[in-house]
Amino acid sequence: MRAFFRKRLYLLAIPILALMAATGYLYHNRQPNELAEKLDTPPWNEIRNDTLRESIQTSYLSATSGFVSTDALSQLGRLYHANGYLSQARQAYEILDDRGETTSKERYRLAHILSTYGMQDQAISLYRRVIAQSPDYNPARIQLGNALLKSRKASEAEAAFREAIENDSRSAHALLGLARLRIERAEWEDARKILEAATRISNYQIGADLLATVYEALGQTDQANRLRGDRDFGAYRDLPDPWIEEILGDCYDTFRLATAAGMASFRSDFDKAKELIGRAIELAPLDPMLRFQMGGISQSAGEIASALEHYRKSVQLKPDFSDGWHYMYQIHRDAGNIAEANRILDDGFRACPDSPALLLEMAERMRQAGRIDRAIEFTREAIELRPHEAQPYLTLARLHLTTNQVQAAVSAFEAALRVEPGNAMALSTLAFNAINTGDRDTADRYFERIRKQPKIDVQSVNQLESKYAARFGAPP
Repeated sequence: MRAFFRKRLYLLAIPILALMAATGYLYHNRQPNELAEKLDTPPWNEIRNDTLRESIQTSYLSATSGFVSTDALSQLGRLYHANGYLSQARQAYEILDDRGETTSKERYRLAHILSTYGMQDQAISLYRRVIAQSPDYNPARIQLGNALLKSRKASEAEAAFREAIENDSRSAHALLGLARLRIERAEWEDARKILEAATRISNYQIGADLLATVYEALGQTDQANRLRGDRDFGAYRDLPDPWIEEILGDCYDTFRLATAAGMASFRSDFDKAKELIGRAIELAPLDPMLRFQMGGISQSAGEIASALEHYRKSVQLKPDFSDGWHYMYQIHRDAGNIAEANRILDDGFRACPDSPALLLEMAERMRQAGRIDRAIEFTREAIELRPHEAQPYLTLARLHLTTNQVQAAVSAFEAALRVEPGNAMALSTLAFNAINTGDRDTADRYFERIRKQPKIDVQSVNQLESKYAARFGAPP
């Protein structure tokens, strides 16, 4: 009988103990842990997206309650980083690193943030640790070189860039780093050779602006002008960096996604660009600009049907969005689909009667139909809307030349120069007119300006010089 009662008590004790353990675990899981004191409270007032807020809250509570969860802290750092909360991301990564639990990717991302803050010494130390752990990730070597370059540690930067080139002989960004070191030492000939290799490898996406500067330093002005005339500078091509780009899968900021998509498109990585802008569209499906950007990326990738569909969607979302109409019109016009192009232009113009771009397209249609007076009316409307752009004045000048109104055309070209002093077409035409009318002083003034404009091709300048010499008996 006693054995029977002992067995009954033992069986009753099992669920009681289990209940007590579960209660204790739940109680403990709600209690703050050591991270709660180290980790700042999330910036709730700055977080606008509800899904992001919920994700950050979940990761924050998981990291700071109960048993320490480095997985939750890692995810919290990633969420912060992906959405631009860099100081919070830095704190999360640093706590992980202090605990000895960062991955190579997290250490690299922390170095990236520190370098952004100008903390190059700390970034350099982290980059070196990343390279020791992940020697095949070449962006880490290039970023190490850049940080060393900023810290004026030239010999160490040289070594980092050379190691990056040993890993990848076609690394234009590493070559660019070497060229900058040569420029700092005024070693112009070496810089020229390196930059010519970088521009050749990258199809002039990397280093072309610096190469033009080096040509000038070497006294090779013609080559500098030719390079500037053939290439459009100004669009920055950042280093492709998969470890940074992959965190954008947790980004809820459509502007950041659109910017990253633009950078990917610049370097012709259209798959990545479409992935990023596609995520932005998922987050903001009613934003016509995102649809328009997807259209542009698709068009650059040669996917014309997809581009048209996204442009069409952009004007469905915002009927008075003239760029969407204009790009659709241009695609059909250039493909020879004249009837469809004209239909789109008519629809777009009805929706956007104050669009300068569509007004100029309407002016061109009128010109082709021989209705010059109507074309001039459309062009003047475009000028009223965009008085600080050269293109409407150039269109007006050409229309006046069609009807042999030379002085009116000259006035329009001069107006184009007032808003764009280096406009090649206006300068060339006005110089030609001055030569024809025997106005040598005016021709000389325009030639002086022409020689400062690399966008005017050499052949056109040579032809103008020949006409000048024939008219005035001496070269300009």
